[in-house]
Amino acid sequence: MATGLLNTRHWKQASRQYRRLHPTCEGCKRAPSVVVHHFVPPTIEPHRLLDRSNLAALCRACHARERGRILLI
Repeated sequence: MATGLLNTRHWKQASRQYRRLHPTCEGCKRAPSVVVHHFVPPTIEPHRLLDRSNLAALCRACHARERGRILLI
């Protein structure tokens, strides 16, 4: 995991801002968003860390489902 990239000030600010813009989960459209998910993980494409087209604000359940899809590939 790209924990180094996810612990930067830039990522934390971008994540907070993205969740403010998307307060409801973009997966289920019901629950509050609590995490910003990368469709293409920063470990694979670090240059897309802040790329909004690579992000989704998700609730815990939807994030777990998305992480499972990545791990199964």
